[in-house]
Amino acid sequence: MNTSILIVDDDDLFQKMLHKAFTVYGFDVLLMMNGHIDFKVLEKTAPALAIVEVILNNPVGAQLIKKLQALLPDMRIIALVGMKPDGRATSAVIELKEVRELGVDVVLRKPGLMEDIKRSIGELLPNVCLRG
Repeated sequence: MNTSILIVDDDDLFQKMLHKAFTVYGFDVLLMMNGHIDFKVLEKTAPALAIVEVILNNPVGAQLIKKLQALLPDMRIIALVGMKPDGRATSAVIELKEVRELGVDVVLRKPGLMEDIKRSIGELLPNVCLRG
């Protein structure tokens, strides 16, 4: 089974943390930032899963998710949504309900726990054994 993961987030520190963790878990990790997506690379590598921050500056994460779904319909997608302490999304661009309506597999709040992401991956890719 393909064990590559695409991580798209505009927070460099958070992205590096995910990269380190998923490398330890045995995944090949592709990092793309600030909406600078190389669709030719994605088409060639066809990651099994994408972790995408929905509130990105360019392009908006929702648009990116739609493009990923069209390009790689078998790829599973976890959407990360930045949340304020009161539970509202950090941007008026998109709300939690709209994220769910995109057809992503899992919606998680950011900041969140690494265990939530790891558990979600285990559920979405049951044939992959997470090391570490």
